[in-house]
Amino acid sequence: MNPNNDKNKPLEDKITILRRLVKMAKADLIFKEEEYKYLQDLADTLGVKRSILLQIIESELPEKKTEVLLERAKQLYRLAIMMLVDGVVAKEEVRLLKDYTIELGFDPHLIDVMITRMGQNKGGMLLDEDLIEIFSLQQN
Repeated sequence: MNPNNDKNKPLEDKITILRRLVKMAKADLIFKEEEYKYLQDLADTLGVKRSILLQIIESELPEKKTEVLLERAKQLYRLAIMMLVDGVVAKEEVRLLKDYTIELGFDPHLIDVMITRMGQNKGGMLLDEDLIEIFSLQQN
């Protein structure tokens, strides 16, 4: 993924990304330090001020949906990272990720494919091309 492309996104898109990640972090009812650190790092990468991130964490800000396959796939990839970052995967996190997958127009089984591919790469890194390949396999 090229983080420089993400900096150019409209603020509304960045808030949507962060909002979903916050929801994923809170899905297991334990908001861990590793999850907060990941959110801070991503907010910094996106060029989102810490004060805005705190607003997102404390309240539900509106979400904008995108039609672009790569953007939707990136959202799911970031959610998967959030789910895995603390080393504990709760059933509620998996359910939420699969619900988002359906909401974004993909077959939820593609999450299993993505997580398997993440496990095959050092640090779980996937490139944009990997995400396009995975999420082009089958769309709802």
